[in-house]
Order: sequence, then structure tokens, then C-alpha cells
Amino acid sequence: MKIEEPIMGFAEYKSIYYPFIYENGILQLMPPSLEAWSIEKRNLLISMTDLRKAIHSNEWIGYSNISAKAHNGNNVIFYISNDSSNNNGFLSFSVLYFYEYRQDEINEKNIDGFSVTGREINYFYNPANVFETEILFEDEKISSTNVKIEREKEIVLGSYKYQGVEVTLIISAVPTLHSNSDIPLSAQSIIKFIFSESRDIEFTVNIFEQCRKFFFYICGRTNIQFDDIQVYNMKDSMRSNDGVIRMVSEHDEEELDLKRTKKVIKYEYIKEKACLLFSAIADDKIYFENLCSSIKATHSFGIDRIILNFVAFEREFRNLYSDDIVRSDEYNEIKNEILHYLETMKQATTGKKKKYVKSFMTSFGKTENKYADRMSKALSDCEEILLPFLHYNYEGYKNEMIEEISDRMNKLRNDSAHGNIDLQIEPINISDFATLENLLYAMRLKNIGVNLMDIRKSIKDLKHYNVMISKTE
Repeated sequence: MKIEEPIMGFAEYKSIYYPFIYENGILQLMPPSLEAWSIEKRNLLISMTDLRKAIHSNEWIGYSNISAKAHNGNNVIFYISNDSSNNNGFLSFSVLYFYEYRQDEINEKNIDGFSVTGREINYFYNPANVFETEILFEDEKISSTNVKIEREKEIVLGSYKYQGVEVTLIISAVPTLHSNSDIPLSAQSIIKFIFSESRDIEFTVNIFEQCRKFFFYICGRTNIQFDDIQVYNMKDSMRSNDGVIRMVSEHDEEELDLKRTKKVIKYEYIKEKACLLFSAIADDKIYFENLCSSIKATHSFGIDRIILNFVAFEREFRNLYSDDIVRSDEYNEIKNEILHYLETMKQATTGKKKKYVKSFMTSFGKTENKYADRMSKALSDCEEILLPFLHYNYEGYKNEMIEEISDRMNKLRNDSAHGNIDLQIEPINISDFATLENLLYAMRLKNIGVNLMDIRKSIKDLKHYNVMISKTE
């Protein structure tokens, strides 16, 4: 866990400059004088009154920012929650994130991109790619081993649109030479986001949140470790690193199983298709609430994880499949005939009868396929991809088992959705839940064009399967 150094200086709040100290996510403002202290103590009653008004009016607590000059000479903008605390005239605020930059001509409104490093970024794109090893032989024996270093190897993953701005993704590995060290060479991977036009810090933080969600997705958990966000500005057609955005820790669960943290969907499996995942994330097409908080949490299926996986599947199905393709032509024909009959009845009635008919039409028009039908459709569509894992989870797996799996999941989904306190989970359901999670990845990765073998490798690594992956099953 990274230990933050405290930041001190002067912050402007309500047109007054306050001495401040920032530490561990809390910004504390010190009264600049005894007179100001007295005023703030009197404001304590006003603050409590405003809070009560906000509670009774059911208003959301807002956010704002405070500009400051730090003790190191840097400019700092703190983005805070408006639910301030007043401890006898000493104000404190919860900080969401802050932007620290060096030059006065740079500000929070002309950001041209950013880069970020971190543990999981190294797992996604191996930083060793920047090294090239050459082994020389003499008399059939190794005479020397040479390591060649590329200055920086950049790969453009592509670009996607967000709020009318084209965001270009670049992944690279950067080497470092260490003198007087037991480890003379090291490298780290960096992912960069370049904007087609300058944007403000809120836009930048939104893109960073999309980056976090991407790594949630390819790691299958949410306790991702990132370093600070290095902000770019364009100077004379060159990218200049002039600032840093630091996200305040949300106290993510610390990962204890560091060996398995390396089990992620790797760059070589999805390559430039990664950009299509970013696009889907930007469009809010991927569900994340079902992901576990740590590797340890993936070892069991609690009722919350089960229900959220059901929700995730329904969202993915609606995003990736046409609902009508599951129902037969005969079903859709009868449905349309009934709706036509109800429309005729609506025109012929008045008063409460007409109101009731309209209600029936609305309810019947929203009639959907049952969960089993949707899951059966998706499983059949992705069966070839999932075969190694279906054989692993179900002894003697056959195609006919798809309907049985779907029916079991349908029953559990309905029981959990309707609060059935007698919910019975059988041993085979553990395999069903694992299959559902595998299916979620197979559906999405197939949709963005990842080939069969690479989807299988992705699921194998991500879910820690000890299975042989081959082109034929």
C-alpha cells in the first residue's frame, strides 16, 4: 500500500485563503486568523441547519473544487464532497481526487491525455517485451548472453469516441537501467490515452474510470492496483508531462494471493480488440457489479454474487442478441394477433374497461422469453468456445445438457428474484454458476471478434482452469 506524503499550503475557500493540510483523503482548512475562527464557529449551526434541509428535501450531496498552492510550489485542485465537517471552526472535506500541476499556464481545462502504470497493466502487457535476448555459442557451449533493449515499444490499440472526442489507446513498455543494483534492468508497461482535443479534468477522470473498469473486466475482480495518473499537455507538437491526478483510495480489498493476480486476459489474446471493450464500457454496455472484490472472493458463490450474475447475463443478452430470435415464428405470430385483438377492443371500449385493456396491452407487449430460453440460446451460440470447460464441469457432457443447465438456472433465478427463503443449491449448481460466468465472457469476446482459441485461453487463465486447450474437443 502506497503511503502518501501530506500536502500543505494555502487554499482558496469562499474568496479567503486558508492554510491547509491534506492527508489520507481529508483536506483540512485552518482559520487564517482568530476572527475567521470565530466566524467559522458561528457557521457550525448554519452548516447543521443546511444538512437537515438537504435531508428533508431528499437532495443529493453535491461536489465542488478548491484551488490551492502547495508548499512545493505546485498548483493543486482538490475535488471534494460538499458534506464538510466543522470541528469548532476547523473545516475538513472528503477528497475524491486531486490534480497537482507545476506550471501556471497549465490548468484543469486543457488536458490532452494521460498515462497510467500499475501491477495489472504489467500482467496485461508483459513489460519484458522491451527486451530481446541473444545467446551466443562457442564449441557447442553458451559463450555469452546479451540483452538488447528497445527504448520504448509502442502499440496503438485503436481509438473510440466518448462525448464527441476521439480517444486513442497506446500500450508500451519502458525499460530502466539501474546502476549499483542487484537488478540492473527492469521495465514497466504503460497505457496511454491521447485525446483528439483538449478536455477538462472531469473528462479525464471519466476516461480513467473506463480504464479501471477495463481492468476490472480482464482481471475478473475489482481490487486493481494503479499508480497515479500522469497528465499530458501538448507543447510545440510534443506531449509534455506537466501534472498528476491522484485518485483517493476507496480502500479496495488488499490482494493476498499475489501469485494468482497474474491470471488475467492478456494482450496477446485480444490485441487491438481491447479498444472495442473500451468502447462498450464507455457506452455503459458491460455490467460490473457481479465482479468479485478479490481472488479470495472468487472461491465461493454467495447469494449476492449469484443474483448479480443473473442480472449481468440478462443485460449482456439484451445488448448482444435480438430477443425475438429465441421465440419461434409461431410464437411471435400469436403474440402479434393477440395484441391486434386487444387494440381492436381498446378502440371499442370506454372508461375503466378501456383503461384495463390498455394495461393488459402494456403487460403483454413486454412479455419476454423466460430466462431458460435466453440462456439456452446463448449457450448454444457459444457452445464450441466453452466445450473444454463444459467437459470439465459436467462429466460426460453432451449437447442435450444445455437445456438441463438452462432450466436449473431458470429455477434458481426465479427463486432468488422472488425472495424464496427456501432456495436450495445443489452441488451441480456450482458447475452451473461457473458455466454462467464463463458464458458472460464468451458472449462478449465473441461479439468483438476474438477468435475461438484466444477466448478459450482467456477463460482458462482468468478462471484458473487446469485444462488442455486445443482446437478440437
